Amino acid sequence: MITTSWYDGLLYALYQEVFFRYNSALFFLNLFYMMNILSIDCSGAHSGVALLSHGVVTEMTSQASRSHASELLQLLEALLRKAGLPLKDVDCFAYACGPGGYTGLRVAAALIEGLHLVHECPIVNISSLQALAYAAFRQEQIASVSVVRHAYGDNVYTGGYKRDDKIAEANVQAQMMTVKAFSQLLTLKKTNNSTDHLLLPKSAAQSSPQKKCAVLSADMELIQSHCSPSNGWDLLEITQKHLAEEVGYMAEPYVKEGAQTQGEASCRPYYLKNASDWLKK
Repeated sequence: MITTSWYDGLLYALYQEVFFRYNSALFFLNLFYMMNILSIDCSGAHSGVALLSHGVVTEMTSQASRSHASELLQLLEALLRKAGLPLKDVDCFAYACGPGGYTGLRVAAALIEGLHLVHECPIVNISSLQALAYAAFRQEQIASVSVVRHAYGDNVYTGGYKRDDKIAEANVQAQMMTVKAFSQLLTLKKTNNSTDHLLLPKSAAQSSPQKKCAVLSADMELIQSHCSPSNGWDLLEITQKHLAEEVGYMAEPYVKEGAQTQGEASCRPYYLKNASDWLKK
């Protein structure tokens, strides 16, 4: 006859065995499971949507510039038809939250919020500067990179990133400045065996004589007009019109590791400028 203590011990041992096997199975399923991630980028002049499904990327780009409000929904519908995937099978929504164009960021955020309210999928926000750095790392085998994007007028957004196994990790805070000030940063010289560069970590700036600055093709003319390759700097051109594909790739590890954010509060665009900057003068 089994006593109560032995019986409880047996049940506890069985519980531990089942719990261990269940969690192990979930771990390996999560490791090899290919998710369907829908990503959007409206931070620049062109809208872009991409679907990462079972390791295959399908993407579409708006034909007209600055047509986010009129074309984004049509692009999304066309993308899902092309991929043959119903919206209900999407596992995650991701979007470039900025910095970028004011209208484009709001349109993308509003669409992501609406999709989340209906389908309750996880939402992942990806910095547009971080996505640009990720594009540079996919294009070239470099350890770190500075990025620059046109903001408005003679202002640019810029930041510094280093290569990571899964994402582009920020190591210099994103900031906005005039393109003239940015060009002056690129021409600063090393002093006292250190570096005055604000866009790269000291170790990278000291170890690599050829420092990279990633620029979208649409912004190359503006940047080149103010920044000439000097003191070891090289402008790295990123040719695509949008970064929706990079946003999707960067969202995947966040979701698998359970670090995603959910709900309306997560869909807040990152403008990187004061509210007064939007006022017409």
